Amino acid sequence: MVNVLQVFDPDRFQDVNRIGAGNNATVFSAWDRDLERPVALKISMEDTLLDILGNERLADLGIAAGLQQFIDEVGGREHRYTLLREARLLARVHHPNVVAALDVGVLDGSIALVMPLMSGGVLDGEARDGTWQHVLELALAIGEGLAALHEARILHRDVKPNNVLFDGRGRPHITDLGLACSLDDDEAMADWPGTRDYMAPETRARSHRDQRDDLYAYCIVVFQMFYGHMPFASKAARVAGRVSQIVRPGDMPAAVREVLVCGLHPAAERRWPDMPTLLAAMRHAGAPETRRHWPWLAASVTAAFAVGVFTSSTLVWADACDDVASEIAWDQSLARELRRTLGSRSASDALDSWAARWVAMRGQECHAAKRAGGAPVPSPCAARLQSRFDATIRVLLDEPAQGAVNYTKVISDLPPPERCLDEPNLASDTPRSELREFSSLAALDRGTTPGMLELRDRDDELAALLSIDEFGECCGEPAHVKQAEYLALAWVHQSAYDIARAMYWGGLIHRREHDLDEAQRVLISAFERATAVGANELGAEAMLELTMIAGQRGQIASVDAYALLARGLLARTRADRVAEVLRVHGLALLSGTQADQDRGVEFLEQSVSMYEAKHARYGGPREDIATATHALAHGLLVVGRNEQALDAAQNSLDLHVEAFIGWTPQTHQLHRLIFEAQVKLGLLREAAETREALIQPLFDAGSVAAGIDECEWIAGTYAQEGDTTVAEEWRIKGRRAAELLKPDMPDAL
Repeated sequence: MVNVLQVFDPDRFQDVNRIGAGNNATVFSAWDRDLERPVALKISMEDTLLDILGNERLADLGIAAGLQQFIDEVGGREHRYTLLREARLLARVHHPNVVAALDVGVLDGSIALVMPLMSGGVLDGEARDGTWQHVLELALAIGEGLAALHEARILHRDVKPNNVLFDGRGRPHITDLGLACSLDDDEAMADWPGTRDYMAPETRARSHRDQRDDLYAYCIVVFQMFYGHMPFASKAARVAGRVSQIVRPGDMPAAVREVLVCGLHPAAERRWPDMPTLLAAMRHAGAPETRRHWPWLAASVTAAFAVGVFTSSTLVWADACDDVASEIAWDQSLARELRRTLGSRSASDALDSWAARWVAMRGQECHAAKRAGGAPVPSPCAARLQSRFDATIRVLLDEPAQGAVNYTKVISDLPPPERCLDEPNLASDTPRSELREFSSLAALDRGTTPGMLELRDRDDELAALLSIDEFGECCGEPAHVKQAEYLALAWVHQSAYDIARAMYWGGLIHRREHDLDEAQRVLISAFERATAVGANELGAEAMLELTMIAGQRGQIASVDAYALLARGLLARTRADRVAEVLRVHGLALLSGTQADQDRGVEFLEQSVSMYEAKHARYGGPREDIATATHALAHGLLVVGRNEQALDAAQNSLDLHVEAFIGWTPQTHQLHRLIFEAQVKLGLLREAAETREALIQPLFDAGSVAAGIDECEWIAGTYAQEGDTTVAEEWRIKGRRAAELLKPDMPDAL
């Protein structure tokens, strides 16, 4: 049977008006007399006889081969992307969020595709009006349409706002499959069409092409729908995966943004594997708190991984891996309790995001283990991070300890879960025999497995409790009690590693309390015990504490010796911690000569660069970069590079408030740095504004004594720069505040 396209009666389409045009086609609105409805006519002027008549008819005429050769020579590969081809792809999909192909034929010698008329306008790159919930509903509908294309084995390859149209009821439809192709069309898949701003990094590099191309572009589109901006501020930010921190009014959950951040990771293997997984994560992130349960997310993630990443023979593994979220102690009741305890939503949002990343990592890890024929239990790395997370929750909920704990630093010190996919055996440098025991016990109930798990719990609680800013104070009775209990338990179990670990914590506590002699003695002993059992990472941590002690004492030769030894111990097994060594080394050198200080600033700059590279690989919050940039700002101020110090401090503050909105000890320290730099630079008006940011939160929170001390510090800063008049004004203000508030001070204190 000869396959020839129908020829439309010109009188079929009435009230024809041009409404748009692209590179290869023009779109008209019209009334379709046959279908009795308004339609959109997409007409191509460049389609050929090969498309219009069909191969069989051309063969009958004896001109098929010659015509095809002529097309190949003149049109090249671009000629493959015809309107007829688009119509045939559309005919494979039937979904309410994909524009339908109602009919196709020849009109006045050109191919015409008949589609429903979309009267609701086009999606643009601006933020959508309405609540974030409404925007999420629209984004999910667009995603469902894209998922339908993928289910039909079609890759869109040009997902962008202009290719989403709305019907009269406001429902979005994916349109324009002009550059789309079938996933099994090897010839078309070898081409690289699309819009560069929405291309995934590997697509730009022409190194890879699959459904994840569309997912990356979709995440950019959704980001624009929420925030009205592209997700990356620069080319460098795109390469590094640094997603801009933009706030949308309306208390949108941080987890929604985190889903998009994951989908925009520069490494394809770190992004969502397919649309069902991505859409499930988005729905969960935006669901009301009463319905948000991690096991549901884990089931959707792992099931989708089984379908989308592995072969069909691995589907039986989904049941074995769909319960990974139950391994981590986190739910919305804990989130609400944390918000009440800390008086801030930032902590629960940050932990919610971290837990989601851990669950996604465990889903991948579990399937990989099953694929290799292994048991689906957590790797040592995953189990160790799980334990650390649990301990962090316990410490943050420990009401008596709140005065000593800086919750932002506790949370930001949680390592990136994605690291476990690269190094699953990287739990710590616990001796292998103990590590194997811990790994096997990790999947069991904690109440029935004391011993090794109890030691790990003690260690993790101390790690969380002591994760406070280096510029802060420490440590209080809870830290001393927990350290003593940990050391006693380590002796009971005769664990050489934990004895050294407990001694290390003791040395850290002594250093934070400025008992430097005792700190040095204990840390040297901890170092010797750690290296004796091969715990080089612990030995390096002891060396870093000794580096800071030497810096406090101005012993620069010792600073260099301790820091270099720490770096050597970490270089082979924990290269990701070299940035930490550089940061500590750089800060310690600031107590030396001008040459030492300049060298310290160089180390601090290198540390920032290394943390940025780490973030580019693993993603997640950028608090490590904020901490390193904070240290750099301090160093720049010491060496008199005040303008750069001001920029670095402001940059650190911007990074810090990405994860933690509102007053924190870090924001206070950074405002101090900014204030000092502004005063040194003579920016007195700006300094006055920063001054308010230093004082007001303290008095608002009832911290009267701290507010008075801050007035004295401000006065001292002005005095150092020779402005004695303003300095005296602030000393007077501090004294007046003390007198006025004196009756309330006992309660405040």
